[in-house]
Amino acid sequence: MALINLQPLESPPRTTGNVQGDLPILIDWFWKAYLKIREAVNSINALDFSVEGKQDTLVSGTNIKTINGNNLLGEGDVTISTTSSWGSITGSIASQTDLQAALAGKANVSHTHIISDVTGLQDALDGKVSISAFAEGVDDRVASLLLAGSGISLVYDDSAGTLTISASLPEYYETVSKNLKSFPYTLNYSGGNLSTVVYDLGGGDSITKTFSYSGSNLTSVVLSGDTPAGIDLTKTLSYTGSDLTSVSYS
Repeated sequence: MALINLQPLESPPRTTGNVQGDLPILIDWFWKAYLKIREAVNSINALDFSVEGKQDTLVSGTNIKTINGNNLLGEGDVTISTTSSWGSITGSIASQTDLQAALAGKANVSHTHIISDVTGLQDALDGKVSISAFAEGVDDRVASLLLAGSGISLVYDDSAGTLTISASLPEYYETVSKNLKSFPYTLNYSGGNLSTVVYDLGGGDSITKTFSYSGSNLTSVVLSGDTPAGIDLTKTLSYTGSDLTSVSYS
C-alpha cells in the first residue's frame, strides 16, 4: 500500500474585492491547504520510519553467505553435497572406508624402531667412539698435560683410572721459625737485649735462636741445634740509618 496518496491542492479562490465577503472564503481555503500539508508531512515521516527498518540490498558473498560457493539469491534449490575430497582419497563422510585403509598404513604418532629399521644408522653408530674409549682418552690426555713441579709428584694409574697428586715441600727458615712457637722455650738476655731463645723440642732435642745487634737495631738471627737439614740458618737484616731496607737468608 502506498504511504503517500495526496490529492493536489485546489487553486486559490477568485476574490471579489469585497473583504468581508472574501475573508471567510480565503480562511476556508488556507485551512484546507494546511490540512493537506500536514497530511503530507505525516506521510513522509511514516515513510522514513518504514525505510529505516528495511534490509539493505542483498549481495551474495557480501551481506549474505554462500553455500559451497553457490549463490543463495534467485530461484530454485541449492544442492548440498555430502561428498568430501581428502587429497587423493574421496568418498562420502558416512562411508569413508578408503580413508580408514589409508590411515591403517600409517605409523602411530608414538612408536619405536630397531636400529635395522633406519637405513645407515648402524654404520653411523659404528663410526662413533664408545663411551669407555672416550673416557680413557680423556684420562690419558689429562695425565699427559700435568707436569710435576718442584716438591710435587704425579702418579697416574691407568688401570684404576686414578691420578694421585702429592706434595713434599721443603722447609725454609721462616717456616721453622714460626713452627717453633708451639714448643716450650726459655728467654735469655744480655745487656738489656734478648740474646737467645732456647726451644725444647722434646726427646732431648732443642733449637736455639741467637740474636745480634748493632746499637739498638737487630742485625741477625741464627738458628742452631737440632735444625732440619738443608735450610738456611741465618736471617740478616740490613739498615739505612734507622730504616730496615732488606732481609736476606744464608
